[in-house]
Amino acid sequence: MDQFAWTKADALYYMGILMSVGAVVACVAFVVIGPLCKRFQERKVLMWGGFLFMVIGGALYFPWGSEPPIIAEEIMVTQVNETYGNRNNAVNETEIVGCPSVQKWCYYIPAMTVTQFLLGYAFIAIGYPIGVTLIQTIFSKVLGPRPQGVWMGLMTGAGCLSRFMGPVFVSFIYTRYGTIWTFSITTVMMIITMVWLQLVEKRLVPPDLPPAPLPPIELQVCSSEAINGKSSMEEYTHLQEKPDTNYS
Repeated sequence: MDQFAWTKADALYYMGILMSVGAVVACVAFVVIGPLCKRFQERKVLMWGGFLFMVIGGALYFPWGSEPPIIAEEIMVTQVNETYGNRNNAVNETEIVGCPSVQKWCYYIPAMTVTQFLLGYAFIAIGYPIGVTLIQTIFSKVLGPRPQGVWMGLMTGAGCLSRFMGPVFVSFIYTRYGTIWTFSITTVMMIITMVWLQLVEKRLVPPDLPPAPLPPIELQVCSSEAINGKSSMEEYTHLQEKPDTNYS
């Protein structure tokens, strides 16, 4: 709404379409994870198919426009509230569209374009489901025999905390400092994560678990004797049941 001077109705309409298409793209991304991991290593798909796409998507949100966004102005918007028979009860309301004048950065930071907004959203819609799925998969495999519930719960809890604090933090940065600071911080965070994953790539390989320990020697001996005893008994029973064909 700030960048493109959309009304609330326009923003709801366009974002509804965009998020619906993004959901379909995410479903396709979930489907292709399996074939990709059969051809490439999971950690490679995580870094270059998940995080790299999100880095590109965040970088594409840096303003491309040459002029600042439209400063918010009051416009008259006609809304239809109720219908009585064949008569519509229309109400004229004032709605502010554009970048709010209280945000000082609106006067000098270039505006985003619709093209870059769509491209950035597309890259994030592809990279996010791949990254989230594979990071949980790899983490579960790397844990091995460790308590899965505890560590997976900690990771999920950290993700929930970030989803709670992230919008608050980003909204504050966006309101105070604008788009450049907002998307610079998010993009740098993704780059740091990619570099860290590259440094610890060898640790993303699931450990080779040792073979299961053999039972105690006494148990092996008893089991062997039981098996041999059972075999002897079966052989004896078989001989008893075999008819005698030798006649004198």
